[in-house]
Amino acid sequence: MSSEKISPETFEFMARHEALFSKHFRDGLDEQTLILKAHLLLEELLRDFCIRSVPYPNHLRKARLSFNQTVQLARSLCILSDFVSDWAWSVIEHLNKMRNLLAHELEPDQAKFEECRQKIITAVKNSSNVDYSDSRLNLNELQGSLCYTVGAMSAVLEFGIAMNTDEFKALGDDT
Repeated sequence: MSSEKISPETFEFMARHEALFSKHFRDGLDEQTLILKAHLLLEELLRDFCIRSVPYPNHLRKARLSFNQTVQLARSLCILSDFVSDWAWSVIEHLNKMRNLLAHELEPDQAKFEECRQKIITAVKNSSNVDYSDSRLNLNELQGSLCYTVGAMSAVLEFGIAMNTDEFKALGDDT
């Protein structure tokens, strides 16, 4: 997609998060690093979306919102929240639980950890109608499921930002 066809705000959001994904989400990450990086990447994506979606972003930049508060704010601001449906928000919730298990417990409960992993993989597989069997993206593994989720959330939030631009709003004035 060329930058002439989309607003500068949307293009900058896309380019920034694509670069962060490419830099930090590589093949061969161990599971703990994968979970921490996916959590940080989604948090950055959601915070950036929230800041770009409010009329006075400086006030939000000063807020010290928890991850869960950021998720709930993004969900309330997301025009396409119904499109994303519950599967992506569920993945984000379970990813946060996994991250908390790693961050707050020296020896995390493996049963809770495995339950979150399976819920993430199942939610992603159930949401996708696409056959990824010939792709590098394996939805039966945590990394593939998290890559899919980050990509889906990025696309939905990019569209939400585009819909907030004056150019997009002007399209409705023509009717």
